[in-house]
Amino acid sequence: MKYVRLLESLSKRDLSIAGGKGANLGELMKAKIPVPEGFVVITPAYSKVVESNGIKMQIAKLADLDMRKQELVDKHAKGLRTRIANTKLPEDIEDEILKAYRQLDCDSVAVRSSATAEDLKFASFAGQQSTYLNIRNERQLLLAIKKCWASLFNTNAIYYRESYGVSHSKTKLAVVVQKLVKSKKSGVMFTVNPVTKKDEIVIEAALGLGELVVNGTITPDMYIVEKYFVDKAGNRIIKEVKVNTQEWALYDERGKLVKEKLSKKDAERQVLTKKEVQALAEFGERIEKH
Repeated sequence: MKYVRLLESLSKRDLSIAGGKGANLGELMKAKIPVPEGFVVITPAYSKVVESNGIKMQIAKLADLDMRKQELVDKHAKGLRTRIANTKLPEDIEDEILKAYRQLDCDSVAVRSSATAEDLKFASFAGQQSTYLNIRNERQLLLAIKKCWASLFNTNAIYYRESYGVSHSKTKLAVVVQKLVKSKKSGVMFTVNPVTKKDEIVIEAALGLGELVVNGTITPDMYIVEKYFVDKAGNRIIKEVKVNTQEWALYDERGKLVKEKLSKKDAERQVLTKKEVQALAEFGERIEKH
């Protein structure tokens, strides 16, 4: 297909068409790491939409704006986002997207931005563009994809690119569409401690969907694990466990994202079991090694 690629067909060599997120997820699938099925609306789709609707000239005008005048930048950015979100998709792009979506055959998907400027050696660009969860039908999907493209021109994303000298016109956006995991527990894992820079695994986990951990809405539990060392029984050594109180969680209930107040018992209990922490640490080591 010209505008859509299955995740399993992608690798780190596909950064220019799949963006950082799409390319790395494809690489993980090739390494036999469990990743939810999905596909990527690759950058030629974004480019065709931008070039066929006169949006390209509006993007180019960003280079001439005085970035010290935030009100002016905000106004131009909002105009760009509105124009992209309201544009009609070319028929061939829409057909490919819907064909891939129907083949996924699932209740709901996550729609995630994947910019070609992500995960660079000098800047991560993480969190600059949008993600949409619990997308449940074709109309929602097509709109979410366009809103991901539009989020390339979130004001914060524009300023972030400016600060690193990254071209607005040359940066393109792919969109990852994945089966949504209806998780009871979720979180983030680092294979180097992001605070101390020690060579150890740090896992942050919370009850419910992971969006609350990623956006910093709640304080998750934290687990620190020795890397590549095991005890006499062959289990990875957990150096530290910090349990934090979590008053509420986000769950997918019958297709709706529901904010649920937790009982005192659930709010104060440890999220991950010892076996879960050790299993995650093993995945972290495998991913880092790959």
